[in-house]
Amino acid sequence: MKKLKEGDFNLRRIDIFKLTIKKELQDKNNIKISTIINKLISRSDATKNSDGSYSFTEGIDLSNLGLTSFPIRFKDVKGSFYCDRNKLASLKGAPQTVAEDFDCSGNKLTSLKGAPQIVRRNFYCYGNNLISLKGIPQIVEGDFYYYNNIIQFTEEDIKVVCDVKGIIHR
Repeated sequence: MKKLKEGDFNLRRIDIFKLTIKKELQDKNNIKISTIINKLISRSDATKNSDGSYSFTEGIDLSNLGLTSFPIRFKDVKGSFYCDRNKLASLKGAPQTVAEDFDCSGNKLTSLKGAPQIVRRNFYCYGNNLISLKGIPQIVEGDFYYYNNIIQFTEEDIKVVCDVKGIIHR
């Protein structure tokens, strides 16, 4: 039988402390997500669609919340939709149409799969890890902001797959 040293006990105590803190952080994150969901679905402009997704007549701001995925599925947003500065690796659940701006900049996206197909104003996807234009909107009626990504596609590359009415910033 191995004899324990005083230092062994302290290390074990630290490991238990780390596990406790990790569990508390997970619980707080679950509370945070459930709070976000409750705030969203209880809004007076929220409509639950037959497919379980939600539509909103005003804008949605989910910026800088540490999200790794969307807390609910969105369908249509009549205002702007901000999900910038999170930890999103996918846009699954993002709205299909956005009446104003759509901002998914500063995430961990490698493609735009799940992005809205129609954005009535500006589309922001800079500062991600984009290596593909897969999922790019069909129509962006304002400007398209694409820079600080892994692959710097040309303006022509973007215009082949997306009808951008404004300026492409790359």
